[in-house]
Amino acid sequence: MRRGSCEPEEWGVPLALPVTFLAGRLMDRVGPKRVVVWANMLSATGFALFLLAREPWHVAGVYVLVQAGINMYFTAQRTLITHVTQADERRSWFAFTGSLRNIGLAAGSAAAVGALTVFGNGSLRWMIAADAATYLLAAACFAALTTGPPQPDGTPPSALVTRADNTRRYLLLVAVNLPYVLAQAVLAVLVAVYTTRALGLPAPAASVLFVVNTVLVSACSTVITAHLAPKAPRRAVAAGYLVMAVGMAAFALPALPALPALPALPALPGGASTAWAAPIVAIALFSVAEILLGRH
Repeated sequence: MRRGSCEPEEWGVPLALPVTFLAGRLMDRVGPKRVVVWANMLSATGFALFLLAREPWHVAGVYVLVQAGINMYFTAQRTLITHVTQADERRSWFAFTGSLRNIGLAAGSAAAVGALTVFGNGSLRWMIAADAATYLLAAACFAALTTGPPQPDGTPPSALVTRADNTRRYLLLVAVNLPYVLAQAVLAVLVAVYTTRALGLPAPAASVLFVVNTVLVSACSTVITAHLAPKAPRRAVAAGYLVMAVGMAAFALPALPALPALPALPALPGGASTAWAAPIVAIALFSVAEILLGRH
């Protein structure tokens, strides 16, 4: 597509968002395991169809299909963990799967850059085929899991009844959590578009941010999840939202000079510009918020 046109990833994510709600209803009917398996098969189908796409609208439609599978997966993944682990293991598994996801993003980005550098654009079809195959492999692995009812976590039954009855508070919590869900999509989808098209940074900029995110999440998840967050989970979640808000503001900082009412921001010492410094600081804050919010 020509530069300046609407790219599939710019609107594919919001277009696939309703799948999250449908997946939740489906999970209530058939359980999280089937939803996770079907989600991976859906994404595998999407990547296979990428190989047949010839027109921009083909790519756009297939991208929505892939993103729908991703949304289905992350809707059911955490619930599936509660069905296959003991209550005292869940925080560790939440931390591990979160770290593994970040490592996968960084490794995939590095592999893509390396393949394009060494083999050129012809390697894209091979990478797409490999993605389809790995999604099928993931579906097979999840299908082989043995699941059961979630083990009790030690919460008193009276507290569970009170929580279930308080529907208004629960719906408010869901509504407040929506901005976090949207913010999570930024890293995987929109950061590459924002850094290259809005900030004018080179293509490897997104890979650099992925690496920073991976290192921080991998290094800090265990400490925060196992030692700090459990002592005050509510404060940890509140702190996570605050850090996320500051991180999003840092992401927007380099674009502020484009607004006529605001003065241009000065260059940083050593000649570095806010176009590079601000996203790195922002991704560091994003990583901390992701750890605090994604492990509860």
